[in-house]
Amino acid sequence: IEDWLNKPFHPIVHPDDLPIVADKISRRLAGKGDPDPYEIRIYHATGSLMWVEIVSESIHQIDENGASRLIGMQAFVTDVTARKKAEDALRDSEEKYRDLVRHAPAGIYEFDVQTMRIISVNDVMCQYTEYTENELLERSLFEIIGSQSQDALKRILASLQSDKSREVSTEWRIQRKNKSGFW
Repeated sequence: IEDWLNKPFHPIVHPDDLPIVADKISRRLAGKGDPDPYEIRIYHATGSLMWVEIVSESIHQIDENGASRLIGMQAFVTDVTARKKAEDALRDSEEKYRDLVRHAPAGIYEFDVQTMRIISVNDVMCQYTEYTENELLERSLFEIIGSQSQDALKRILASLQSDKSREVSTEWRIQRKNKSGFW
C-alpha cells in the first residue's frame, strides 16, 4: 500500500481499463459519481496482472459559505483475481459441456420438471423427431413422448418429488413431427 500512496494510478492500471477509471473519476469530479463497484485489472508490485473490485466515494468539505466542495476521493480495493479465474473456468467448462451435448451421437433434451417445457435440445434429437430446435423449445415433453410413455413419466416425476436424490434412467417412445414413433 505504501507504494501506491501519493502516486498517479495510471501506471498500475491495465491500459484497456484506463478509460473505465478515467470515466469513473470524471463523473465523480462532475458530481455524478455512482457508488456502484466496478472491476478492473491492475499490475501487482511483482508485475503480475490481477483483478480488483473498486468501490470509491467522494470526500467533501463544507466551506465557509456552507457549500459542499470535493476535496478528495477514497477507494476500497478488493482482490477478486481468484473469483475471476473461477468464473473463467466455469465458463470454459459450461462451453465444453454445451459442445459435448450439441455434438453427441445421441438425441439429448432437457426439460423443466415444473412446466414440462423442453428447455434445450441437441441437433440429433431434432433429426430424430424431424422438428427444428425452435419447434421443440416451444413444446412440452408430453407433446413429443408417445401416449404409452406418458403414464410412466408421470410415475417417475411423482417418485422424484418424494425422493429427490434418486437417479432415473428410462426409455420413452418419442413421437416424430409426422406422428410416427420410435424408441
